[in-house]
Amino acid sequence: MEKQYELIALFATKTNDIMAEKTLVDLVKASKFKVVEVDKWGIKPLAYPIKKENKAYYFRLVIEGGDAKALANALKVEESLLRHLLIVGKEKK
Repeated sequence: MEKQYELIALFATKTNDIMAEKTLVDLVKASKFKVVEVDKWGIKPLAYPIKKENKAYYFRLVIEGGDAKALANALKVEESLLRHLLIVGKEKK
């Protein structure tokens, strides 16, 4: 049984959305996760400035398997990533 996770990521608008998505998927796959679903929410305004950015690209990924701790560490190091949230979802049977 593999756990499913939901990952919400906000990228700076300096990077284009294609590069941001590729970076995110590469980080996920490097941590041995399988990408189940990718939702691009587009550019949305931030509630408050983060790293002098007022807008960000929003992405939502549903992923399963893998090493969550390694993914969390990799996400912390990525410079173009403004914020991320990794939530444990349902366990797949």
